Amino acid sequence: MSDSVRHDPASSLLRNRNFLLFWSTQFVSLFATSYYMIVLPLWIYRATGSYLHVGAVATVGSVVFILFSIYAGVFVDRHDKRRILVASDLIRAVLVLPMLLVSSVDSIYIAYIAAAATGAATAFFVPSQNHLITAVAGSGGLRRANALLHFSYSATLVIGPIVGGLAVTGFGYQVSFFANALSFVIGALGSFLVTLPAEPPAPAGRRPSFLDDARAGFRFVIRDGVLRPVMISQAIVFIGSGANATLFVLHLRSIGPAGIGIYMSAQGAGMLVASTVLSLSDRGEKASVRAIAYCGLALGVTLALFAWLTPQHLVVGTATIFTFGIALTVYGVETRTALQAFSPKELLGRVTAVATLISRGGAAVSILMGSALAAAVQPKGAIICCGAMIFAGFILLLFGTRTPVAPEMRLSSAGS
Repeated sequence: MSDSVRHDPASSLLRNRNFLLFWSTQFVSLFATSYYMIVLPLWIYRATGSYLHVGAVATVGSVVFILFSIYAGVFVDRHDKRRILVASDLIRAVLVLPMLLVSSVDSIYIAYIAAAATGAATAFFVPSQNHLITAVAGSGGLRRANALLHFSYSATLVIGPIVGGLAVTGFGYQVSFFANALSFVIGALGSFLVTLPAEPPAPAGRRPSFLDDARAGFRFVIRDGVLRPVMISQAIVFIGSGANATLFVLHLRSIGPAGIGIYMSAQGAGMLVASTVLSLSDRGEKASVRAIAYCGLALGVTLALFAWLTPQHLVVGTATIFTFGIALTVYGVETRTALQAFSPKELLGRVTAVATLISRGGAAVSILMGSALAAAVQPKGAIICCGAMIFAGFILLLFGTRTPVAPEMRLSSAGS
């Protein structure tokens, strides 16, 4: 990689053409997708009148994403990352439009096929995105780049559903589908226009088999003194909080949609504040497992306090969920930065795939566990139990890791 990219300090990231091009076009894509996630369930329910089909379509996409993640990680490590990004966005753009053909239960199979194919395409997009971020952000800008991407996610999470509702009301479903397809095309264009140096040719000789490459990724994660506790922390967070969306609604159902919206907006505001502060920070590239553990402790405490205080105490509950949003963002940025910086470039796709398996699998376990807890101790008790589990898990991680503070990140692996 050229020196102009490698040695860019974090303060110059916003003047980095490659990053700005990628970030801005992905912002557009995220924004459209965020309101599409409101439009699609409404469209499926309108066509079928079935909540089962609404949930099943979403589940199919997630399951296929998980099933393809390991293969996608190996494939991305072996091939041109930018081309994979462009192809996965264009494929997803095409897959949005067949959803318009779903008009009844008789045609619901189209939605399942499109959702499955979209999940597969997304499995290739995620590790490729991690590769591109490490390439365009440079040695001093990984944390800031991840913070800016998280800012985009937080902003679209707050604004996207509102825009989606207004779009459906004012323009109908069809416009929303075409807008989301166009947003993927814009994302693909941004990736295509990013200029990156040519990757070195693969070493001569027999290429390892797919299983050998996949095992190499798992072995590296298990043996690495920083990535291993980071992955454990992800399991703790996603198992403990993956069911939040459902449990929060059940817990707060007595105050109605408006009250629930206040709390969710407060969490989004906390995420926006944290991502903004992190994007402006220039404290250098250091990784700390201990700092990640402290964020996890904050997540556990604020989650349990939120359930305990709400809905009786609106102001304190709002402040608590605002703090939860801050801790969640800092945790997300720090873990993603650590995964990118401590993974050798040739293994980054596979390490990302392992993280995907842990996060998506943990969320699935959380939904099952949360439902069982809610049936036994009510949603409020279930959320408190999940918060306590996260807190206890990070106490063990904090005192059990042998590498509480890591020195400078392996920048040669992340950006060379």
